[in-house]
Amino acid sequence: MKLSHAHSRSLGAAFLAAFAHQACSLGAEGPQDAGGEAAGGAELTSTPLSAATARTGEGPRFELLDPADCGIELANLFDWDHPRRHLYPHGTAGGGVAAGDVDGDGLPDLFFTSQTGRDRLYRNLGGLRFADVSDAAGISSEVRWGAGALFADIEGDGDLDLFVCNHDAPNQLYRNRGQGTFEECAASLGLDFEGASVMGGFADHDLDGDLDLFVVTNRLYPGPGTDTPRTLEVDGRVRLAPGQEERFALQERRIDGEVQKHIVKAGQRDLLYRNDGERFTEVGAAAGIEGFEPGLSATWWDFDADGFADLYVANDFWDADRLYHNRGDGTFRDVLTERVPHTPWFSMGADFADLDGDGLQDLLVADMAPTTHFMSKLMMGDMGDSRWFLESAEPRQYMRNALFLGSDTGRFREAAFLAGLANSDWTWSVKLADLDDDGRTDAFFTNGTANHSFDPDLTRELRELELRQDHRLLFDSLARRTEQWELYRSRGVRAERNLAFRNRAELDFEDVSAAWGLDLAGLSFGAVCSDLDRDGDLDLALNNTGAAVSIYANRGVGTHRLLVSLRSAGANPFGIGSRVSVTTDAGTQSAQLFTTRGYQSADEPVLHFGLGASTRVRELAVESPAGARFVFTDLEADRHYTVRFPELGGAPAPRGAAAVVPPYSERAAELGLGGARSRERPFDDFARQPLLPARLSRLGPSVAWGDADGDGRDDLFVGGAAGSVGALWLAREATFERAPGPWDADAECEDLACLWFDLDSDGDLDLFVASGGVECEPGAAVLRDRVYLNDGAARFRRAPDGVLPDARESSHAAVAGDVDGDGDLDLFVGARSVPGRYPLPPRSRLLRNEGGRMVDVTDELAAGLAEVGMVTAALWSDVDGDGRADLWVALDWGPVSLWRNTPDGLVDETERAGLDVRRGWWRSVAGADLDGDGQLDYTLGNAGLNTRYHASPQEPVLLYRGDFGESDGEHLVEAKTTAAGRLPVRGLSCSSDAMEFVGERFTTYRAFAGSLLEDIYTSAGLDGALELAVDELASGVLLNRSRPGAPAFEWRPLPRAAQISPIYGIVACELDGDGSTDLFCVQNSFQREPETGRWDGGLGTLLLGDGAGGLRVVRDNLGLTVSGDGIAACVADWSGDGRPDICVTQNGGPLLAFENDGERGAFLALRLLGPPGNPACVGARAVLERADGRRQSAEVSAGGGCLSQSSATLFLGAPAAGEDGARLRVRWPDGRETRHVAAPGGGTMTLSMPSTNPPPTETAADREGR
Repeated sequence: MKLSHAHSRSLGAAFLAAFAHQACSLGAEGPQDAGGEAAGGAELTSTPLSAATARTGEGPRFELLDPADCGIELANLFDWDHPRRHLYPHGTAGGGVAAGDVDGDGLPDLFFTSQTGRDRLYRNLGGLRFADVSDAAGISSEVRWGAGALFADIEGDGDLDLFVCNHDAPNQLYRNRGQGTFEECAASLGLDFEGASVMGGFADHDLDGDLDLFVVTNRLYPGPGTDTPRTLEVDGRVRLAPGQEERFALQERRIDGEVQKHIVKAGQRDLLYRNDGERFTEVGAAAGIEGFEPGLSATWWDFDADGFADLYVANDFWDADRLYHNRGDGTFRDVLTERVPHTPWFSMGADFADLDGDGLQDLLVADMAPTTHFMSKLMMGDMGDSRWFLESAEPRQYMRNALFLGSDTGRFREAAFLAGLANSDWTWSVKLADLDDDGRTDAFFTNGTANHSFDPDLTRELRELELRQDHRLLFDSLARRTEQWELYRSRGVRAERNLAFRNRAELDFEDVSAAWGLDLAGLSFGAVCSDLDRDGDLDLALNNTGAAVSIYANRGVGTHRLLVSLRSAGANPFGIGSRVSVTTDAGTQSAQLFTTRGYQSADEPVLHFGLGASTRVRELAVESPAGARFVFTDLEADRHYTVRFPELGGAPAPRGAAAVVPPYSERAAELGLGGARSRERPFDDFARQPLLPARLSRLGPSVAWGDADGDGRDDLFVGGAAGSVGALWLAREATFERAPGPWDADAECEDLACLWFDLDSDGDLDLFVASGGVECEPGAAVLRDRVYLNDGAARFRRAPDGVLPDARESSHAAVAGDVDGDGDLDLFVGARSVPGRYPLPPRSRLLRNEGGRMVDVTDELAAGLAEVGMVTAALWSDVDGDGRADLWVALDWGPVSLWRNTPDGLVDETERAGLDVRRGWWRSVAGADLDGDGQLDYTLGNAGLNTRYHASPQEPVLLYRGDFGESDGEHLVEAKTTAAGRLPVRGLSCSSDAMEFVGERFTTYRAFAGSLLEDIYTSAGLDGALELAVDELASGVLLNRSRPGAPAFEWRPLPRAAQISPIYGIVACELDGDGSTDLFCVQNSFQREPETGRWDGGLGTLLLGDGAGGLRVVRDNLGLTVSGDGIAACVADWSGDGRPDICVTQNGGPLLAFENDGERGAFLALRLLGPPGNPACVGARAVLERADGRRQSAEVSAGGGCLSQSSATLFLGAPAAGEDGARLRVRWPDGRETRHVAAPGGGTMTLSMPSTNPPPTETAADREGR
């Protein structure tokens, strides 16, 4: 065994000697191996794990132990006549549980809190047998309404003390006097707070060497009739009376344009206790702990790996969660809105672990989202009452779990739907642990409730009872409450299954609740994962309400395991806050040691690692809270290791390697583009179509790059929303300057696709702008597309009538290509929708350029293209290598269709190419050679796999439009297909608001929730409606396998990590200079209807290619972070250094300009010059062939991706310095080919089309003369 030590501090011999004596007295776990080696102040010892007991026959992995056999017969029963029975409907209905070795015998003991009985401590006797030692240990027999509990050594004597939270009673601190006996001393330590305490968590937040305490609180419920708000009027405004801050709050709601004030129940202030040695001092307010919120859990974790413990506080109801970033000076700052896209609405328990195996810690926060269609439709209730909140909370809050994935970008991605962990029913505890010892972290949830506040039928019954009481003149408050309580109680409790999900890798979890034997139906609250029998796997202990405690023995065999305990000198003997990583031949696992996890619960301070089939540990690394690092190598598996190390307080040592500066940095403001921001005016898409799946009024902004003034630098035009003007930004030496133009008069038009091309064949670039959106009636004048003619010096005039057809469609996509091979560029303009009549198909157009006039030849040259569907993106590209530009058209509620260019026109090859089988919500299409075969492959952006929708050919998502026989006009109905039949996506309240007959037919939410689609809308109504279907939601790549005249493709979904959000803009080119084509995709959609909420889990995704069709997601994006509503993405070289820079637009947000100023890789920027009519050589293709046989291909396009036109410059990986033999082959738009030498080292290379001289440089005087 070898040990390496990276700790720069020196320790005196006397200190080490004293520490060694202390370490030896901490209590061994049975016979110790004598081979532990001490070096540099650290010592490693180990004991073998006990032999695992296999399950019986084909039984489940976990065995529920009989209470009589295991000795824990505690039953936390309901007492419906208890004086505090009013607490049952709230978050204080269940008890907590804590694990820890209180008597130093090496086995974890268990402590359970109760509400109607006494709390109890059970000593672990070994062999999964326990004894109630509550009295002998000194645990109070007084009955308090207990909440959370945890063990921690608060005084640094090597024994675990016990902290207990109570509701409306003083919290308790039991000091361990040794051998597991306690004395209660909360008052003398300043910890006897009396209020709505939920749970506590210990961490050394100020790194002074001892443990501090955070206590999260909820609402205090003193009892019916005693909790009435008091208000007063100050300067004409209503205010809460003094002293009411921790009971009530004034809440402002903007409803239908009016601000309304409501009084709501408030939580208490959370508490932070600093350990001052002899006593704890409450310093929450001074440390930046804010608000009066109903908290349900608090989780210590170091999310940014800076060595300081940060804190996530999960709050219930309307109040936002808190993510407190530790500043390192004893204070915190709430950074929630800066770090996460959204949170749960009713946040419950939380836990953290590395779920995706990338070495970064992830956080799972639970809500109470149902797992069944019936319960989801029942609990939705009247969502109209909450629409104001769904559309205004910052960050947004949604009723589903949130899985925050750590990244190197400074923000979290959110992936609960993708992982299959978004819905877990009415969850309390979340436990993240490797339950099957395969080396991957699994998830366990405790469920059930006595709360029926989300039963709208019961709410209605209670309201009706109140009216009957009024009618009966029953005004005695006690009598009224008694009758209401009996009705409430008659509903019983909501018993739900506990759930377990196995991690199958790549953020893919499967429900194994029944298979593992963990699907107990009841009301479970607190839970701990602990190796109770020391065989190396994790057992479970649950605190149930209304039933006995559950103890589950893990009977898994056939895998290897590891336990790691830490022992440190000083006042933090158990090393709370340390990091531990374990490396085997299967990879590296990492963990942080904080014990408070889940809900009202705390695990023992021992880390567990499942090793799967690995029999040895290559490396065990421990990093102490102060940054000392100890590394042990070549260790046996199946042992319990104890690492004893010295510890000093103070600032942490630098963590890991020096930060790597990413090659891309955002510089829009420095470039003068700070004013390029999307601004949307208010518009309610749902007023005309209440059941519209998503807004259609916020689809931009578009962006187009091209050399507008002929100075050799690319300029950009950014489209404006309805009510705002588009903007031309001209490139100057080191900045951009906004230029006026005739588009300023077209502010009422919604600019969608914008496109630079030489319409009039005079050698300069004119500007086409597609008009779209839905903020008008069908056929309105503001839907006319526009062309602005360029005089060559970026002075524009609007083209006269007749240059474009007078089409008044809601256009969206526009792309230019030479469809007829005559040397000038033609247009395809794809229409998105008919305003107010979604999803009726609009009319798209193929426009042929006839001497500077665009003529609609759709019916003549492309039969069926006009009615292709709702177009979201398009691309001209030579798919089959025959030299003709073919047309890709991406559709909403349809396939990505392919129109092959033949001598007779465009032919729909969608079905023949096998593309019709993937109907999706396609958003973008981009071409690039990903597998190095010389043919372009095509990346398709779709909705992704991180939404509540699931689609397959067998179970498609459906959309109907019809009048359904009884409604006042045509309406929309979304449906999902299941094994049971078609079910509605939307709930009763919104459906009945849109169609009155639905509410008349279904008078209860239960009846609606239990109905199939045809029960609600009738088979006849559905059969007569327009039906659309989606069966593919993944974004992916079509690898090109075509031959001339025979298009064919191989479909490959993008990696799962890239499916975290919808993909819109796509840049497909060389991005890291290694000679393999890469992808950068912008993500998110903020436009879904309020119930569904934003699809905002992405930060943009960068996928580096391997040149053979493989793509790898890069977690830091190389600096390309886009957290907003990403739309367009383009590549250009505005810095003039030959490297690709990237420009991104965001709806409702600023333009982002990422400049590539890194030194990674070598780039060849290829600029092709063509004749008037096609000066940018649109349609040209370049192939770079390396001496080692690698090839990289690219094609010049005018428009593509999503609302994007990149620079005509092509970016390839340049040969490295000293690499000879690289050849560049160019196929020009007219079909001729030329060959060139690609010089090593890269840079910018300019080539002119054969027999075409580059246009002479024009002076300002020349321009004036013209």
